Amino acid sequence: MSQQPYFATYIQDLEQDPFDVIDFVERLAWRMSTGRDFVDAAFLKNKFEEEIGSLQLLSDQFQSKLNTLEQQQHKDKSDYLDSLQRLHDKNSDSLDQLKQLDLTMQTVAAKVVHLGDQLESVHEPRARAFEALQLMRHFDEFLADQPLNSALFTDPDRLLESAEVIAKLASIAQELDRTKFAAVQLRISHKYDEIEQLLIEEFVRSHDRKRMREIATILSEFKGFSRCVDAFVERVQSVGPHSPNVFDDIQNLCERAKAIIMEIFPSSQFVVSKLLLNVFHGKLQEAVVATLEENKSNPEQYLTNLHELFLKTHKLQGNLHEMFRTNSLDPQFLPTLSQSVFGPYLVTYAKIEHKFIADKCTFMLRKFYESKGHQKRSILSSGLQDLKSRLLTAEDFGGETFLSEIIAINILQEFKNAFARSSSLCKKPESLELDTILFDILLKFLYTEHVEYAIELGLARIPLSEPRIEPSANFFKVIQQSSAITHLFAKLFDDTIHPEIRDTQIEDSVLRKRDQTLRNVEDRINIGVRRQLNAVIAFVRHVLSTSQRKSDFKPEEDNYEMSAACSSTCTTVVNYLNRVVQNADKCGIKDCVDGGNLRVILAELGDNFYATILAHVLSFAYNLAGAMLLLCDISVYKKCISSWGIAELEKNLDCLHALANLLVVVPENLPEACNSQLLKNVDLNLLAMTFYEPPAPPNGRASNAVNYMQSNGGTGSATSTAELAKDELFVEDLLHAYESRFCTYQPVNIFVTTFNVNGRSPPANLRDWLGAINVREPPDLVVIGLQEMDLALGSYVVDNALKENEWLLALRLNLPQNVFRLVKSARLIGIFLVVFCRSGDITFELSDVCLGSIPTGVLNIIGNKGGVGMSFRLNDTHICLVNSHLAAGGNELYRRNQDFRLISQMRFTNGYGMFEHDVVIWLGDLNYRLDIPLSYDEVVKQIKAKKFAELFYFDQLKEQQRLRVAFNGFFEQQPSFIPTYKFDPGTHNWDTSEKKRVPAWCDRILYWVKDKSVGIEQMTYDSAHRVVLSDHKPVFSTFRLQVKKVDRLKRSTIYEQLLREVDKRQNELLPQISLSKTEFRFGTVLFDQPSLAVLTITNTGQTRTHFSFKPARPGVDKLEEWLTITPQSSFIDVGGSVEITLQILVFNESACSVPNDGAELSSIVIAHLAGGRDYFIVVDAKYQREVKDLISFD
Repeated sequence: MSQQPYFATYIQDLEQDPFDVIDFVERLAWRMSTGRDFVDAAFLKNKFEEEIGSLQLLSDQFQSKLNTLEQQQHKDKSDYLDSLQRLHDKNSDSLDQLKQLDLTMQTVAAKVVHLGDQLESVHEPRARAFEALQLMRHFDEFLADQPLNSALFTDPDRLLESAEVIAKLASIAQELDRTKFAAVQLRISHKYDEIEQLLIEEFVRSHDRKRMREIATILSEFKGFSRCVDAFVERVQSVGPHSPNVFDDIQNLCERAKAIIMEIFPSSQFVVSKLLLNVFHGKLQEAVVATLEENKSNPEQYLTNLHELFLKTHKLQGNLHEMFRTNSLDPQFLPTLSQSVFGPYLVTYAKIEHKFIADKCTFMLRKFYESKGHQKRSILSSGLQDLKSRLLTAEDFGGETFLSEIIAINILQEFKNAFARSSSLCKKPESLELDTILFDILLKFLYTEHVEYAIELGLARIPLSEPRIEPSANFFKVIQQSSAITHLFAKLFDDTIHPEIRDTQIEDSVLRKRDQTLRNVEDRINIGVRRQLNAVIAFVRHVLSTSQRKSDFKPEEDNYEMSAACSSTCTTVVNYLNRVVQNADKCGIKDCVDGGNLRVILAELGDNFYATILAHVLSFAYNLAGAMLLLCDISVYKKCISSWGIAELEKNLDCLHALANLLVVVPENLPEACNSQLLKNVDLNLLAMTFYEPPAPPNGRASNAVNYMQSNGGTGSATSTAELAKDELFVEDLLHAYESRFCTYQPVNIFVTTFNVNGRSPPANLRDWLGAINVREPPDLVVIGLQEMDLALGSYVVDNALKENEWLLALRLNLPQNVFRLVKSARLIGIFLVVFCRSGDITFELSDVCLGSIPTGVLNIIGNKGGVGMSFRLNDTHICLVNSHLAAGGNELYRRNQDFRLISQMRFTNGYGMFEHDVVIWLGDLNYRLDIPLSYDEVVKQIKAKKFAELFYFDQLKEQQRLRVAFNGFFEQQPSFIPTYKFDPGTHNWDTSEKKRVPAWCDRILYWVKDKSVGIEQMTYDSAHRVVLSDHKPVFSTFRLQVKKVDRLKRSTIYEQLLREVDKRQNELLPQISLSKTEFRFGTVLFDQPSLAVLTITNTGQTRTHFSFKPARPGVDKLEEWLTITPQSSFIDVGGSVEITLQILVFNESACSVPNDGAELSSIVIAHLAGGRDYFIVVDAKYQREVKDLISFD
């Protein structure tokens, strides 16, 4: 192989992309070993050395070439840079020369211009002089009393020249004295008119646009130029195609005319204006009048045509303005023309629109109700008498909701069109005024006349009294349809209405009306939801109270068979709840409500249902079988509730199930069962009281703080008594029955008042309020609570005592001087509580004053809402004062209840919880309103008639107390004064703002006592109605409290005596029973013939006890097959008896383990007493295999 091809092969291998070294070496080795059957290492080594040498040689050759190329590249680069520098220098020289040339040209141009000016200054006087000479000659010709013989005026071909001259002569003649030159002025005028007429005729006859332009240019200086333009406009309109669409015709006409006008007339503005004026007042006005007059008797078609014509005109106006933009057309010219065409119709438009839209909506709603066979009625004007009749009956209306999304869509579409017409046809101020009217009409017909009316009918369906039949649940369908209509309304408002009123003077007013309307709907829906849920719970309560018998949970043991099924009452309740939540008619809660609202409604229903079930469960006594049935019922209730997907409700049912499970747990396993995780949040006192019932004391004391908190839906806190031994707990309970032996009592008068001051500063004189304090017999304590004392935004962040000091000083100055001293004050932002004590000789000791507060504002952190408390002792009576401001708003009932529960958990620095005191006095702006289906005016009318009791029936606070949701166990007198909210500040007038809030007793004073042994009486309860400082009225009340003083020595003595008595009776309280007999001799028993005996067990002890039967033989769990004891276990009340049936029955010898005929049957049974001794019972008999004749032929 030659060297050159060999290197070429190398080059091909080395130029591969990508280059692989290993692959290159492999190819070399393959070429070297071609034709060899074995590998010769030495040969390969030598070959590789040769190849390496060749590669080195190749590398040297390439390196030499590279060096040569690099040298050549450096040389070329140097030459290129030199050439570039020469070109740059040459370019710089050219620029300098160009600048010099430009300066020279400017100098020459300036000289040429100067020369031209000089020439013109010489030529113009000559030209003017010549022209003046010619005019003087022609004027002389007119001045002479001879016919005109100048060729200029007699030659028709020189018409344009004569026109120019006569125009100038006419102008000169106007300035001459009429007395001297009247004749020449008349001749010139006649010639002027003659030439003008000839020009116009020539212009009309001519079809040469160049000629026409010359004539038009000259005629523009004549008075008759407008006649020329008129002729031109008339001629332009007479030619060209015509179509039914006048707007297209006008636009096409103007497009054709524009080109002609620009070519003919030197100044086109006047001509264009004349053309547009003729077009608008001609074709367009005729078309508009014909169309509108034809449909004037049909308002809908009339308004539609008016709007369409106006929009098309507006569009044409815009096109024409754009078309003639270069003609210096006045921007207001076209709008003025449009206004002149539509002006007569726009004047009456608003009135026609108003009447049409109202009539249209009235017609649609009337046809809708007629299609439903419904005569619309006035719900809100029926008054209290009709309302009272509804307490017993509720009209169902056949399940119809009287809401239609189709009707709502039609109404909204009509108003969408109306707002569009208003925006187009009215000027902005007039449009805003009409928009306001239209919006009011929209709210009236869509909401007041349709949605709110349907809601009121829905409310009328809901029974106010406890229903005896299943109440209708169609109100949830009303909610769904109302929500859908509101979504449609919101879309119309956002897309159509709001863009028109944004940033205008009516925006705030319209938004307020919208929000108020939607808030009213929301409030009525919330009232309906609460009523519907109350009706559901009331029906559940009715089913439970009428269907569930006491024997269900305490059946006779001998007739009862254990079953894993729930009670029929439970099945009825669960089936009903399932239908309420979701049903085939798609009117259940889940069918009609979604999102957060669904969770809130189900949670509210679940809470009320749980409270109802809990109260129902606590109203029964149970034996073992009944407890098993209760567990089955609770399991079914839990399964029903768990399908709602709310964990909190499931936890409540789990806890209730765990508590009920304790009823079937054997005593020795109770400690372990009580430590269940499900019961970890249950108060120890509650567990203790579940299985321990101390004897009722003589004064009938029945509850403590734990009972109270449980009944209010809260969680009680364990007190120190929970850690006492069982006998000590019993003694502490018994001590209340003996308080009269070691306590003395004295009366203390307490004056309590509350006032929401609405952020006002105190006036100098507060006598209209604090003048209610009896000066002659001053109270021992004065308690004053203020709300909204400080409404400054900064007070929520930075604590500022300025307002507090201001009010405290005013209060001290207005209280009787030198009669009271300050005890303590507490403040949470604007919630202020202060206590004064009578000075001088008092017979009680006030001590252990402690403060507490709970904010319930935003995130339960901000103190704009919440409560402040004060704890102190009067002798040995513990008193708690609470001043609170709960959540405001008619639809915030749930939040008010939540605020109450939060504030109820207040603890003081002395370790006391609120309900561990003997007395709690709760005052403040509680904000509970009236859930009443009457209008604002009707409520005010009832107040003026002083029908407070009828109104107070609908008080939210009383309803929550009846439901045991909030303030359960609190007392107050029924108010005999007018509602305290809401007034116009500074007046005695009820709220006259747009919201017109329904008056309510928001400001309240209530009290709670730990037990009946605490003597307290609410002497007075009234309001300071003459005070007009705020939008609230102050409320005050006087209490007389019997304060106890304990004789410690006597108490200790009695305590020790009771403790010894309890220890003495401890053994007596152990379970004891007596058996009617302990041996049962049945004698001979036959096959398949039962033999019965009766055992009577009597509880001779002093406590309720439980017994069960079991075999005496060790290692055996069940009785003999032939022996049956019914019941096998049961509870026995003190002094009670239970009859036990013992039965011997041999129905299968092998199954009953009977060896043969004549066998002896014998067994020993133990009657086991829980917590007591065992009793042994002997049973024996003799078995005989004998069967009586089944058939007798006698």
